[in-house]
Amino acid sequence: MIRLASPLVLLGLVALGFLFFAGRRNLRGIILPALAASALILALAGPELRRGLPRENVIVLVDRSPSGSATALVGEAEDAFAALRAANPGRRFGTVAFASRATISDPLSDTPGSLVRLSEAASLAARTDLAAAVRLALAALPPGNANQLVLASD
Repeated sequence: MIRLASPLVLLGLVALGFLFFAGRRNLRGIILPALAASALILALAGPELRRGLPRENVIVLVDRSPSGSATALVGEAEDAFAALRAANPGRRFGTVAFASRATISDPLSDTPGSLVRLSEAASLAARTDLAAAVRLALAALPPGNANQLVLASD
């Protein structure tokens, strides 16, 4: 999309058109100066090429190790993430659950999904491997967008 910083400057093209028609007798002598003046007027109008804004994606890394699960109730975490989604409309959210291994529990989408099902949390084991969760989340984020990672842990 092309946008002009000062679109009123383009009125100078109208004045230039009147001058061009007034000098019709010497058409060859006025074409080159008229083109140069037109280019100058267009440059003064300040054309800007705009790209669409990148999508904003957020992946929440949820610690499902026994220590993380013991400090927060699942309902409290669901309420916190619902509030996070409500406070940030237009962003796509996803979640990665992790403990000794990481899994994508809710892929990026515009519609809110379940945070982490309890059956999944039990299968992630006791050790905590944050690096695996970060690698998985970075691999799931689309390039060229405004991407964020949020850590929910104890």
